[in-house]
Amino acid sequence: SRVVCPIIDVISDETFEYIPVSDITYGGFNWKLSFRWYKVPQREIDRRDGDRTKPIRSPTMAGGLFSIDKDYFEYIGKYDEGMDIWGSENLELSFRIWMCGGTLEVVPCSHVGHVFRSATPYTFPGGESNIIYRNIVRLVSVWLDEWKDFYYMFNPGAKRIEVGDITARKQLREKLKCKSFRWYLENIFPESQMPLNYYYLGEERYQKRGGDVFTSFQVFVYTKQQQIM
Repeated sequence: SRVVCPIIDVISDETFEYIPVSDITYGGFNWKLSFRWYKVPQREIDRRDGDRTKPIRSPTMAGGLFSIDKDYFEYIGKYDEGMDIWGSENLELSFRIWMCGGTLEVVPCSHVGHVFRSATPYTFPGGESNIIYRNIVRLVSVWLDEWKDFYYMFNPGAKRIEVGDITARKQLREKLKCKSFRWYLENIFPESQMPLNYYYLGEERYQKRGGDVFTSFQVFVYTKQQQIM
């Protein structure tokens, strides 16, 4: 049940120069549920006793390069076949691994070079944004629990996306007795930008002299510890 990833070094798509990257980063995500690399937090450095050769417990993976036991991959439900083309399958699998009893680690002594292309090679029938949003909303609907409201506040257009039948994926979560997304945020990614407790999400409106109204679209999040703007 241990899923492992290498350090993903960069190979230039123009010169094929091999460019090593930092070995003290791990995978996370932002408010829009886009994968991002972040600096390994101090808590994980302490868990590894400062030994940079030890595996790093990573909240998410990039998705293109990982090793998983075939039987375990089948046991936890493979990929979500309702997702199309590309996008969010890495986060969906990452959440599922952690929330359903597995672990996800980056092995610093393993390096794989990857050619990062300047443009996507895929075609998206019906439009790229529709496909990507559909994949994200399937993930949100199955795995994010009450944090789906937080996502929709920042991405209101996603609510109108048709995601298809997700019954089987919800049944899979029940069958595997997976933990809650709150558990994931508390134990696996406490550094996440998604707050554990928030009281209000909204926007400020300003009225100009003469009656014309415009909206700032700045969203405020209130938590017990802080106010984020």
